[in-house]
Amino acid sequence: MAHIHAEPLAPQQRADLLDALRGFALFGVLASNMVGFSGSLYAHVDLSTAATLTEFGLDWLMHGKFYSIFSMLFGIGFALQIERLEARGEGIGRYMRRLWILFGFGILHIVLLWKGDILALYALMGFMLLLFRGVDDRTLLRWAVLLALAPILWRLAMVWTSFEPRRPLHDVARAIYAAFEIDAVNKLPGPVSTGPHYLEHLKMGIGGPFQRAGGLLQELRPARVLAMFMVGLWIGRHALYARLDENVPLLRKVVRWGLAIGLPASAAMAWIIQFGAEGELRDLWEATAYSFGVPTLALAYAAGFALLWRGAARRWLTVFAPAGRMALTNYITQTLIQALLFMGWGLGLLGQMSIVWVPLAAVALFAAQVALSALWLNRFRFGPLEWLWRSLTYGAAQSMRHAPMTGLKAAS
Repeated sequence: MAHIHAEPLAPQQRADLLDALRGFALFGVLASNMVGFSGSLYAHVDLSTAATLTEFGLDWLMHGKFYSIFSMLFGIGFALQIERLEARGEGIGRYMRRLWILFGFGILHIVLLWKGDILALYALMGFMLLLFRGVDDRTLLRWAVLLALAPILWRLAMVWTSFEPRRPLHDVARAIYAAFEIDAVNKLPGPVSTGPHYLEHLKMGIGGPFQRAGGLLQELRPARVLAMFMVGLWIGRHALYARLDENVPLLRKVVRWGLAIGLPASAAMAWIIQFGAEGELRDLWEATAYSFGVPTLALAYAAGFALLWRGAARRWLTVFAPAGRMALTNYITQTLIQALLFMGWGLGLLGQMSIVWVPLAAVALFAAQVALSALWLNRFRFGPLEWLWRSLTYGAAQSMRHAPMTGLKAAS
């Protein structure tokens, strides 16, 4: 009986702009994550003016913005893949399989390396996004706004009641730590393992998914991610990235309004994070500033990147594309390298690096990733983890070497 044999998107069909923007977001995620990985904040190794200004600048201009761009790109990719599946009459089963595999990657990432994973959450919110794939544009954007603002009401509920969403999940994590006789002090929400043995880190990692889920639920990050997914789905539906010239007025408007709202709101968020007194009201004001500042500034960054892409700056921006094409591999590699540098079972440099050096260290590591990604992609079609993800999704080992793709092939 004849059937359709599906294959992943061919390299020549990829949108270079999306790859470059994904690489740009990957660099921002690296710089933001390195603050926590290095322990440069909670170790208080540097209280100089330079350190204070660097911390403020990172919170103001980077904190939350780049995973938000990633979330938007996920929504764009969702639109492209669903359209492709529907065009060949395949349904959404393969996409759901893709999400389950991503979820598995995320759980392994948490358990084996780091609690700060975002992949598992992306997978779960991808299932939620499936519920909105038939919703009209206006309703979709209204939902995006409501979800982006929902953390404010979430925090209000915590102020008015004794409601603490993370408590049950963190209790499970503590029980797991107790079962393994691990001292839970400073493990919640400590970002890295300070012990000298990987086995201790691995035992902690078993409780990691519960610890991570509790933290994400406490700030209602799932709503924030899903909101940006929806914005990306809207962009993908209209293929704005493929028709930049005719969408210049819209892109400029997004930049103007995004900067006008996002810069002051994010500055307020940074001030609250750095100087606000601890307490529920602080968390409420931070959530409010975040909800207004982070998504708007992230969209301004993305729209500004697209506008620059139209001109001579494209030759400089394309440097991000190789890393963006291997985003999954590079994201996990970033974790591995930072774990080996800062965790106790690695070089144990936790708390030894001033936050002043974080941006420079991030640039150095990312530059190496860009160079290695370009070398790899000169020979291979996919990054190693991208290849594994696609092979598992399509149920067959994909060809790694560059070769012409036929898209859909009939097989008997």
